[in-house]
Amino acid sequence: MSERSKKLAHYIRRAKERQSTTGHDNQDELLDKGFSFLKIDIEREFHNQISDVNQEPGCNGTFGCAFSDKGSRVFKNVDQDKGLTIDFNPAERTAEIKGKEPTGPS
Repeated sequence: MSERSKKLAHYIRRAKERQSTTGHDNQDELLDKGFSFLKIDIEREFHNQISDVNQEPGCNGTFGCAFSDKGSRVFKNVDQDKGLTIDFNPAERTAEIKGKEPTGPS
């Protein structure tokens, strides 16, 4: 089992315990909280991976990221308008990752 699956299993077990003691009204609150955790985990995972890559020899400062409520991006520092955009939609509880591919040699 991975650390991520252990963490998700913990949230699921906790949700099941609460579900038996709470009504349907609290289900939306629980789903909203789960979405918040998902957003935090995705941001943390990208930060960690970028930090790890940037520490490799010859890769210092290659990648960057910006996460905010208005928009989230992962990019190559020399070409910040290309890379990944991450759109979080709390109303629908969705996260969409889209990529812009570089058009020329890097």
